[in-house]
Amino acid sequence: MTLMQLEDDEKSRIGKEYLFDLFQKSTGSNGAATDDDKSKQQERLMAFNEFSSDALLQRISNLLMKQFVEREAALKLLVQKYMDARLIEKTNIKQQFKSESDHLQEMIASKLISPETATEAQKELILKQENMLREVDLQFDKAHKDEEIRVRGEMDKRHSDEQVALRKQELEDQLRMKKELKLASGSVAA
Repeated sequence: MTLMQLEDDEKSRIGKEYLFDLFQKSTGSNGAATDDDKSKQQERLMAFNEFSSDALLQRISNLLMKQFVEREAALKLLVQKYMDARLIEKTNIKQQFKSESDHLQEMIASKLISPETATEAQKELILKQENMLREVDLQFDKAHKDEEIRVRGEMDKRHSDEQVALRKQELEDQLRMKKELKLASGSVAA
């Protein structure tokens, strides 16, 4: 359980205790209402609805903040993963072509090939290297976008499920509290 969830649960518990205390003050010691006036009952119901609405908004706000932080962290990790992999791959390609270029320079120094042939070979190496680097960029961009779409889809589904579960739990809590506070629709003509 995260710190935000613990804080949310504690606030909810304190709020429910406050609400129960508030409603107990408006009833007599024998549990019967001291004032059966429907307007008082309506005021109690309005106070309960306001409390429930505020609590739901706070819980949704906390959940959305948690989901935002979770999404941002996952996407940052994904970007870092592909940046690191791309850097490694590009470095390997550059090292490979540097060794081939060094080999050409050695061949020129030992007069195995002419400088003109070496220049042409060097141009071909540079062009081949640039094409490979561009291909690596395209491959990594495509893989990154594909994985980002997949991760976003999974997170959206999970986050949506969490939001539905939160609303369902909140509705169940409201119904239970209404029964405990004797605010059920049968006791109030709305």
